[in-house]
Amino acid sequence: PVVLVFEDLQWADSGLLDFIDYLLEWSADFPIFILALGRPELLAVRPAWGPTITLAPLGDDAMAELLGGLVPGLPEELAVQIRRRAEGVPLYAVETVRMLLDRGLVAQQGARYVITGDVSDLEVPETLQALVAARLDNLEAAERTLLQDAAVIGQSFSPATLAAIAARSAAEVQRLLDGLVAKQVLAHVEDPRSGERGQYAFLQALLRTVALGTLSRRDRKARHLAVARHLEEAWGDEAAEIAEVLAGHYLSAVAADPDATDAHAIRASACQTLAAAGRRAISLALGPEARRHFERAAELAEEPAVRGQLLREAGTAARLSGELSDALALLTTAAELLREGGLPREAARVEGLAGDVQFEEGHVDAAAERLTRAYAALDDGSDDDAVAELAARQARVAAARGDQREALSLADTALRIADGRRLGPILASALVTKGNALAEAGRPAESTALLTHAIEVALEQDLAAEAMRGYYNLAESLMGAARFTEAEAMLERGLALARRRGDRQGERMLLSQGAVALLFLGRWDEALARVTALRDQAQDLWSTWCTPFAPHVLAARGDVAGLRALLDDFSTVSEMDVGHRTMATAARALIVRETGHPQEALADAREAALAVLPTGLSHMPLLFAEAVQTAFAAGEPAGAEELIERVDALQPAQLIPMLDAEAERARGRLAAHRGNGSAADQSFRRAIALFREMATPFALARAQIEHAELLSGTPDGAAEAQVLSEEAASAFDALGAKPWLERAQALRSVVAA
Repeated sequence: PVVLVFEDLQWADSGLLDFIDYLLEWSADFPIFILALGRPELLAVRPAWGPTITLAPLGDDAMAELLGGLVPGLPEELAVQIRRRAEGVPLYAVETVRMLLDRGLVAQQGARYVITGDVSDLEVPETLQALVAARLDNLEAAERTLLQDAAVIGQSFSPATLAAIAARSAAEVQRLLDGLVAKQVLAHVEDPRSGERGQYAFLQALLRTVALGTLSRRDRKARHLAVARHLEEAWGDEAAEIAEVLAGHYLSAVAADPDATDAHAIRASACQTLAAAGRRAISLALGPEARRHFERAAELAEEPAVRGQLLREAGTAARLSGELSDALALLTTAAELLREGGLPREAARVEGLAGDVQFEEGHVDAAAERLTRAYAALDDGSDDDAVAELAARQARVAAARGDQREALSLADTALRIADGRRLGPILASALVTKGNALAEAGRPAESTALLTHAIEVALEQDLAAEAMRGYYNLAESLMGAARFTEAEAMLERGLALARRRGDRQGERMLLSQGAVALLFLGRWDEALARVTALRDQAQDLWSTWCTPFAPHVLAARGDVAGLRALLDDFSTVSEMDVGHRTMATAARALIVRETGHPQEALADAREAALAVLPTGLSHMPLLFAEAVQTAFAAGEPAGAEELIERVDALQPAQLIPMLDAEAERARGRLAAHRGNGSAADQSFRRAIALFREMATPFALARAQIEHAELLSGTPDGAAEAQVLSEEAASAFDALGAKPWLERAQALRSVVAA
């Protein structure tokens, strides 16, 4: 068990409770006991703690020692009375001593107190609250009034705020504060490490509670409103930093007189304050804090439409934090409230946001259905912001589902409206989607131009989400052009932006794409670590996207157990978009082949490769190479020949560099299989040159070892075969590609012999 002992809790309201909440997150396997000297009400503050927290009272011997240490010579009869009524709560004993001090019956000498009057007939209040109330009754009238003002402000407060609320001079307030400190009602915070340094604080929360209870409802309301007005004036444009404090004062004012005619207006002020704080938190990349503000504001809003707008912002904040299921629930409720509030077009836009969240969860078909319904709801012939926004969102999903014609049509609709109306976010988003669709249609130059322009537009207008999508897709185009190092640098710029904005989903998107670049660059350990981290954090579009790349590394390393462990990930692909389904199919085929069943894998490997051949996507050469490997492993070289013929039939723009190299390597393997050494040698040499230029170590080493095997069987090729096998072995060793390394080492032995 963990025992926490707190003796001086002046800082409790600002830090203790959050600290204990944090500890409880780690307390599943052990109890936490709190001995809180001076905080008997601790459990009442956090009832959700339940039985996990035990407030441990002191035993009679400990209480006797405590009293004896505080007031040596205290008559035993009085000491017994105090201990009995304290029931093990040290605060009761301490407050009794302070009452004696207030009445002049004891005097302080250093850290102890000595009796200076007759205490034999002293009546001690039976309850702690009565004891504290008695102490407050003994104060001067001006001290009590000032204490009431301070209690309204909070557990701690600044002299300036108190002077403004009390309508007293600073000098008078300071004099009264000094007196209350001397009477041990208040404390002056002097700790240089405390954020409340220079302020005053109630020594015990119960003192504040009792002082606050002596105010009438009317006076409490007036004082809370006065505190709120003062804080707003004092903080000015930075008032959003203390939004929860301000809202607390507004709500306390409402609670003091809930039937007042201005109660609705005061609640509205609290709502507006929290909403402003939420927007400020979003600007500071504090998604969870923003969500909390928006949800609290929505609880205060009385109109359905206003609640819907606030929950939309809460849902957006949840999505930024990566809490997709919560974001979807918030946005769904927001759309319902907006419809109820008579704002159907706004409701449709929120449905579009919800569709985006479903898309990111990997539920692409469900997202498409939702977006189609929302877009249809706006089909009244008008071209406004809502139509453009939903067209852009629907275009993105259509592209993901493989319907490039529909994607281009919807993107053009969004661009036509957004360009004329200067709708920057929609313009940038639609440009990205159109650029992506053009890339998959085999028009890389147009795609790169549009994506580059989209990023420029997004950065100029500070549109972080659109810029991140642009970075993601432009990196894809760069990888299609075999410019993997540049692609990684592009993604790093996007990651820096995502982290500055606290956009967890944007960060995951870019990390996922980065894993692909790392794979091609031969940084396999980094790639696998990134895939594992993304999978462990969430099951969404981005973990689903990068996971199928892991088997390519595991297969090259001969990690059959690792491959088998991943097989279930690719058994259900119905909810994925076309690209994800293709990658999952290819990954499954690879695992089946590497676990000894190449014949069973051939159909899926062929299907996946042929599905992506016309697209120009960066992973297309990878799928092509594995399909060729599967055909040879299955003893079906005709399958490899068919794939080569399909490559030969592509348009020049569709023959991206990496595919060109892999097709040349496949021609070399096919020629070698048929005994045409001259043609094989020519193809291997060209493939090696292309791979070397693209700086893709594994692809280069595979071509080298295959060429070396060809040369080793020729009279004049042994020396060159030795050089090629040594270079390939070095690369395989660095990559951890054990089966390939063993193959290279075996060849080197043969050549050397």
